[in-house]
Amino acid sequence: MTIPFRGHLPALDAIRGLAIIVVTLYRFRPKGGTAFDQSLAKVLTLGEHGVDLFFVLSGFLITGILCDTKHKADYFRGFYIRRALRIFPLYYGVLLVTIFLLPMLLRGTTSFFTQEHPYQSWLWLHASNVIMAWEGKWLFGGFDHFWSLAVEEHFYLIWPLVIWLTSRRQALWVCGLCGVVALAFRCGLVVAGHANPAADIFTLCRIDGLAAGAWLALYLRGPHDPNRVRCYGIAATILGLGLGLSALIARKFIGQTSPLLTETLHYTCYTWFSFGFLGFIVLGLCCSTTSRWRHFWHCPAFIAAGKYSYGWYVFQGLISPDFMGLHLADHLNTATGIPGLGSVVQIVVGGGLSLLLAILSWRIFESPILSFKDTLAPRRET
Repeated sequence: MTIPFRGHLPALDAIRGLAIIVVTLYRFRPKGGTAFDQSLAKVLTLGEHGVDLFFVLSGFLITGILCDTKHKADYFRGFYIRRALRIFPLYYGVLLVTIFLLPMLLRGTTSFFTQEHPYQSWLWLHASNVIMAWEGKWLFGGFDHFWSLAVEEHFYLIWPLVIWLTSRRQALWVCGLCGVVALAFRCGLVVAGHANPAADIFTLCRIDGLAAGAWLALYLRGPHDPNRVRCYGIAATILGLGLGLSALIARKFIGQTSPLLTETLHYTCYTWFSFGFLGFIVLGLCCSTTSRWRHFWHCPAFIAAGKYSYGWYVFQGLISPDFMGLHLADHLNTATGIPGLGSVVQIVVGGGLSLLLAILSWRIFESPILSFKDTLAPRRET
């Protein structure tokens, strides 16, 4: 058995789709209401770690691309052009429409984000996470979730140089160092009393997920035993996710008896989940055509969700209940008297509407722009 880790891999599309689905459930979860709603919210809160899965997957894919094109003359140019064509059009298009176009069309009666906002420039510079970490509060309403896009952009900016300057072995050590630095920064902020939200969103505090995926891409490009790697993947998945969930459960039991320990446990979860998701990706890569798990790793619904995941993520914050002020779950629960109905409808409507916007964006806007990638930055064979 060999482990495929180059080219287009449907299992990775499915993993990306699974990540955006759990993030969607988290985004549109209920925030109160009946006992059922509160229990459902506690479960769906785990969906915030879908971002960790995105980070690990992104680190794996981007590092793989960089490793495989490192020897090419247009290494930097090709990478940055292709990334810019994928990320910038939708990102800046959404900013232009919501900040400038909609207020003009609506004649100033409403605005998603006022043009006079003192922190607006940080959004345009892909640095919203930096200013929010510095100020110690969420500042951008429906654009708050752009912090994760900022982290990814910082990674895209620096990582090509790291891979170009280092050998494979040296880069593996850099990945390990990034994991240690991220955990140390988060714990340091906890001790200093400035963890929220800096430890959740600042780039150096969240680099461990990207580094975990990068480490896997580098490791697989060296000598390895596929059967042993599969066993390692199973162990990493069980250990990482198990420790992450255990830390969350322990945090609930400790509660206010030791606030410092409680908060520290919370911020170690990012490391554990990243480790677990690394193993999860290994399992996806190792899935053979005859495996009984093949239908999971090649699930058409997951693959389709993965295709639209970027736009789906971008639009979610702009129509989330918190930002729009439309608490559909509360209204439906009150009107019908059926516990949980409003929460389910809120998730379906919010997730469905943001997915519809993502599909339209992909077909009308993003896909035509991406057709220029091979013209502006062709992938030349060696």
